Amino acid sequence: MRVCRENSVELVATATFAADKFVARCNSVFVTPGFRRAGLATYLYYLASERFDARIVPSNLLLKDGATFWSNRSAIDFRDLPA
Repeated sequence: MRVCRENSVELVATATFAADKFVARCNSVFVTPGFRRAGLATYLYYLASERFDARIVPSNLLLKDGATFWSNRSAIDFRDLPA
């Protein structure tokens, strides 16, 4: 999945996911430094949850930023978004 700058083809965030029958996990996520802390990674997780129709759970291997992201979450599910 990719997010581009508005009205541009400039890539500002990417993520890859893998899913099984029950959940999906993020294999990698990258947000360009100037666009971090704007909710783009969270947006990609919710989009993947909807696309896979599954909860997104943390992978078993997290880098420092990933551990921080998941520190107060156990899963991300698009069904938890307000209507």
